[in-house]
Amino acid sequence: MSLKELKLRKTTKGKGKLLNTVIKPGLELGAVSFKALTAYYSTKSLETLGKSLDIFLSKDGIIQIVIGDQLKDTRTLEAAQKEWVPETDFKELKDSLINEAKLVRDRGSRLTLATLAYLMLDDKLQIKVASYEGGEIWHPKMYLIEDSEGNKLSATGSGNMTGDGFENNYEIHKIFTTWDFGQDYFESTDPEDPIDEEIFETIWTNREEHTEVRELDKDYAKELLEALGNPTREEVEAEKDIINIEGSKSELLKDLQKSPIYHEFNLGESALYPHQIFALQKALKMWPIRILFADEVGLGKTLELGSLIAYLYKNKIVNKILILCPPPLTEQWQEEMSLHFGLDFARFDREKDIWKYLDEHIPSFQESRPLRYNDNFPDLAIMSKSMAVRSKEKHIFLEDDVYPDLLVVDEAHHARAMRNKDNTIYKTVLRRVLENLENKIPHVAFATATPMRKDVDEYYFLLELLGLNYLINEDEYKDSLRIIAKLESTIKNNIYDLDDLSKINTILKKLLNQSDISFYKNNNEIKDLLEKINSSDVGLDYSEVHDNSEDLIRAHITLHPTKILTSRNVQENLNQFPETYKIPKRILRPSEINDLDIPPDVHDFFNGLMEYVENFYQMTEMALDPEKTLPIALRKHSLQERFASSFWAAKKSLETRKEKLERDIEYFKQGQFSPKGTYKISAYSEEEDIEEIERDEGKLLEKINWELVIEQCESEISALSGYINFSERIINQSHDGQNPDPKINEVIRLVKKHFDEKPNTPFLIFSKYTDTLDKVEEAVTEFCENNMNYVPGYASYRGDKKRAKYRNSREEVGVTKTDITRGLKSGRILFVFCSSAAGEGLNLQAASYMINVDVPWIPSDLEQRIGRIARLGQKESEVIIDNIWYPYSIESEMYRRLIERQRKMSFAIGEYPDLIAEGIKDLVDTGDQTIIDKTIENINKQKNSEDMRVLNKLWTTGIDGSIGKPTGNIFREKIISLMDKVELNIDSISSTSGSLDVFHFNLYEFEKLFNQKNESTNHNADLIGLYFEENLWGFQVKTDGTNNLKVINPIDLPNILNSFFTGDEINSELYDLEITSNKELINFYLDIEYPTILPLHYQFLLYDVNENIPFKYMDKPEKKLIGRITI
Repeated sequence: MSLKELKLRKTTKGKGKLLNTVIKPGLELGAVSFKALTAYYSTKSLETLGKSLDIFLSKDGIIQIVIGDQLKDTRTLEAAQKEWVPETDFKELKDSLINEAKLVRDRGSRLTLATLAYLMLDDKLQIKVASYEGGEIWHPKMYLIEDSEGNKLSATGSGNMTGDGFENNYEIHKIFTTWDFGQDYFESTDPEDPIDEEIFETIWTNREEHTEVRELDKDYAKELLEALGNPTREEVEAEKDIINIEGSKSELLKDLQKSPIYHEFNLGESALYPHQIFALQKALKMWPIRILFADEVGLGKTLELGSLIAYLYKNKIVNKILILCPPPLTEQWQEEMSLHFGLDFARFDREKDIWKYLDEHIPSFQESRPLRYNDNFPDLAIMSKSMAVRSKEKHIFLEDDVYPDLLVVDEAHHARAMRNKDNTIYKTVLRRVLENLENKIPHVAFATATPMRKDVDEYYFLLELLGLNYLINEDEYKDSLRIIAKLESTIKNNIYDLDDLSKINTILKKLLNQSDISFYKNNNEIKDLLEKINSSDVGLDYSEVHDNSEDLIRAHITLHPTKILTSRNVQENLNQFPETYKIPKRILRPSEINDLDIPPDVHDFFNGLMEYVENFYQMTEMALDPEKTLPIALRKHSLQERFASSFWAAKKSLETRKEKLERDIEYFKQGQFSPKGTYKISAYSEEEDIEEIERDEGKLLEKINWELVIEQCESEISALSGYINFSERIINQSHDGQNPDPKINEVIRLVKKHFDEKPNTPFLIFSKYTDTLDKVEEAVTEFCENNMNYVPGYASYRGDKKRAKYRNSREEVGVTKTDITRGLKSGRILFVFCSSAAGEGLNLQAASYMINVDVPWIPSDLEQRIGRIARLGQKESEVIIDNIWYPYSIESEMYRRLIERQRKMSFAIGEYPDLIAEGIKDLVDTGDQTIIDKTIENINKQKNSEDMRVLNKLWTTGIDGSIGKPTGNIFREKIISLMDKVELNIDSISSTSGSLDVFHFNLYEFEKLFNQKNESTNHNADLIGLYFEENLWGFQVKTDGTNNLKVINPIDLPNILNSFFTGDEINSELYDLEITSNKELINFYLDIEYPTILPLHYQFLLYDVNENIPFKYMDKPEKKLIGRITI
């Protein structure tokens, strides 16, 4: 064994990280020396280390520890700072440590501490106490380990050798080794810069200036033994042997930590909400895994994806994982995979052009350029989508025939496509690359709250990348939507189209051919119909189609192919569980600027802009485009949108356009295009990264009338000059304290109102345009200076600017997303100016108020904005969104489009949250939409009822039918109660969904439960584990005097452990079941509605696969006697 076997990073960060990833495993890998300097110390810390240090009982080696002379209460640092020990009072410190040992209650811990006392008596453990001159605090923290081969490791940082320092506090330590990172440090010979080893020796030998060290001698060891009840060496050795003999307990712990039936409690360190369990379970029904996580914004899709990643990786189903996400989210993904799941991903740092781990450690496998996915690529990798896929010809999947086992795409709507009116398909570059990888990467997971933006076909094309085409083609998809769209009139008139119903029958039959009966057998409403379809080669015959018309439509909605590949949780459903979910109510308010609120000259200016758009804008491009391929109408809409955003955005747009034309006209006079060369066409004027189509310049040059181009260009420049001069006059004539822009004046009115009603409550201001944000920021900060005598802290988060000026600070500083989130929570930032860049991956729920100066054309973009504050974790019961708008402008058309597109999304995808105030809807939503809205409502009611049927199983239900707590939380509460019962520390453990400090099987305190010695004489039954391929799948019980083995529900594990460790009776239902295979056992769990995650990959096969499906079928379990319990 060697220290080189350790998997280390340059830095450890977090609770228990140094202890569990460096010190304990380091001591167990052939250590012959352990040295430590610690400012604060507790007997508890040596107990924590005891199981690792007891190896020194039976081999040569030395442990040397120097501690500060401050008393350390093991609970809080605050107490430690109050309990000073006089420098000369060495005895008081010894007495405090002895008294601390007397408080240790359980036998195992007492024998562990006795082990350390015997180590001291054997001269293998030496402890010295350091005092600093003048009674000041002696405060170093350093840990040194050396193995028999001479490999050395040094750790320095913030953690003291206390129970809290080792286990409960968030600590950071730097790691140096002689074999990997840090060789240069260990080889340093500079006397002015001694290495850690030299520093320790200087202190240990009492040669450090101003410091005196004294030894806790063997008398202390004897007093410690007396305080522990004088256990003998034989008892200590026996305890060591007992742990080895009763290895079933430690083995049971390890088995629980990897058991496929306890994934809710062993995949990560955060407790999943029930809806996240539901999402993960849906993904695990499939093989291969192809899933779109499409929860509404703010419901935690990242944890769903992370749980899936952890499941596949920890069960060794996949080895190579690639996560693609927007550039601002790469570091966030890396942090969350480490924090929540303990997975160490390498992230490609675009700015530095290198791979980096979370601790800034730079791995040795740096790629040559250009980057290519090959065998040298990190197994766990995170990249920005734009870095991985730059164009159709430049992406990481060129050349090498090597691909990840799992591809994860966050914000997957960036891989969108849509069918144009001329039947062509526009695709993003990312989409182009991914569709060529469809059959090369086995498992693919997408995440986006907005799988379509404009039209329903976008949803189909996105799911096509996951394999929807294996279940339904594009024409069948459109047919299915057409049939569903007629639902309201069909039901109302009781007239069913048999041809339509036959198409539904065909689609359902195809689905059932690829599914196991357990896929649908618990759906009582349609189970009989599905069994009837499945029993025939072609499904239902014509007469059966007629007789089962309503059930067919219901089944089609419930099992629509798009729904098979999509997991979507909506706030409407989760609001039915108010004790679990605190989702704020949305208060959407219109803030209208009517004609009377607009000064006459500003009104004339805006009217003139519309005339400019109609008579001048893009006329130059039209003259340059004899083939009429440019999307002129879309470009005009886009400019009108900028004009409506603000007076300042309009003015800046005019100036920018004039500068461009003045530059280009010089080239036009020479019969040339501008230096940028080709003209590009985009499918969406308001969207990014759509595939661009380049035109042949040579052929175009021959067709262009350059005299007409120059004439149109000069006319537009002249018109622009007039409007720019007009805008300058408006600015010069503005009254003091009044902005020429009506929208900015409205922003100030709303800000003042907010400060009056909710002072010191954070808020956000959104605009799509930086020109608008610049002026809004200027006006709001000026208002604060003039009216509040100070400027509260604020930040700007946009593509070109991420800066903050904290409260009471004089200068702006650069900030990250995390800085802004923390600033809002702490009160150092009161408001944030946000562009569209803040719409993805930024959690700003510390704010509860939002002002939209303008809105985007796309419902999903607006929902991304609102989702920054209307999300899980919001403390307020309601959030308020004010939308500033001009009712009789292009914005009226924008809102009409938003409403129309939101209807389409609700129809195709499911329930969609409110985005637009009723006052705006009443003005712009013309025409009677009652039938459409009623149809959508009925469709979503049926979709939601099926989801609710499954979700309800994840909560306990009262006798009166009331919803209680999530079953997983009840499970955790029972385990925590057991830990308290056997006197373990549970102060920092929570049972709440979404909590990081939650109970889980990898929790260190839970591991300590398995060090308890169960000595009950009440036990009357054997507890037997059911194992398939070394994985624990369940339990059987054999009562004394019988040979009958009965199965116990795995959710009763807390009761099993309680009986195992305390002898208490189990009052659980036992089932007579002969187990012949794991599939049989899983189906039994489904029958008794086991309320958590199960590996069900056999339930739905997306297409024929030759690979072995994990956990699909294993017969004849291995049965292991775990221990004794009481029935």
